Amino acid sequence: ENEQANRPPAVSTQTSMFPKKVNAFDLINMCSGSAINRMLQSGEEKNARKTFMYATSLQPNDIMQAIKQEFAGIDGFIEQKTYKNDSKLRAVFDFGRGHVHAKA
Repeated sequence: ENEQANRPPAVSTQTSMFPKKVNAFDLINMCSGSAINRMLQSGEEKNARKTFMYATSLQPNDIMQAIKQEFAGIDGFIEQKTYKNDSKLRAVFDFGRGHVHAKA
């Protein structure tokens, strides 16, 4: 009986005045990966209506060439420009109700 009286409770009923400290791995585990991609997006990407992310083993130049070819083949295609050392692409299309800008 004395031993049980001297043991701390299994669950603490006191709340700490300080926030819990976590490292990056704890944060990733707590988020279950669901919010991690949003932390890596720019403000512009977060405000876009739709953002798609893909993973591939292809080289970036090969991917950009394929995207350029696909964009150029779409009806309504107007122009496309690459920027940021050819790592980003912006294309403009006209589908009859104004211009649509696509970024890759």
